[in-house]
Amino acid sequence: VYESVPVKPRYFRRFFYAFSVFFIVFGLIGVVWFVYHQDPNAFGRSEKYFQQGLAAQQANNLRDALRNYEKCLTIDPDNTDARLQLVQIYRAQGNYQKAEGLLDEGLSIKPRYEEYYRQMVYLLTEQNRVSEALDYLDGITATYIVVKLNAERPGAISASPLPGTFTTA
Repeated sequence: VYESVPVKPRYFRRFFYAFSVFFIVFGLIGVVWFVYHQDPNAFGRSEKYFQQGLAAQQANNLRDALRNYEKCLTIDPDNTDARLQLVQIYRAQGNYQKAEGLLDEGLSIKPRYEEYYRQMVYLLTEQNRVSEALDYLDGITATYIVVKLNAERPGAISASPLPGTFTTA
């Protein structure tokens, strides 16, 4: 005595469309979340902090520049430009230990990046640790880096009016 009533097609269609929209929206949210957590720099955030750091540094606001460069390196430790700018600021402030630590960390990440070696030698000579700088140059094992840096290696150390620089005799 119960009759089955057929389901009207429009209810199914409405349910299907609503479910499809729900699935697409939350699917896109899930994809964005997954990509973000796989690579925090996927949306170029480190470049934004790097540009803000450059602007702050040009405005002579070193505190903000340091903060932005450090955020950039937190997101993207491979960013050589931010690392070198940070080293430059620490050198200007006389914070040589932090600058050396940054260069050592950079060399552990990118051991074939020649500029890190060059900046380390400059940093050591700026602190009048010339013998350590020469020992550091002797300790480099990558031949192509040694060839490039030997052009800057002094034949004989002579006095220079600028700290951290030297000329060949």
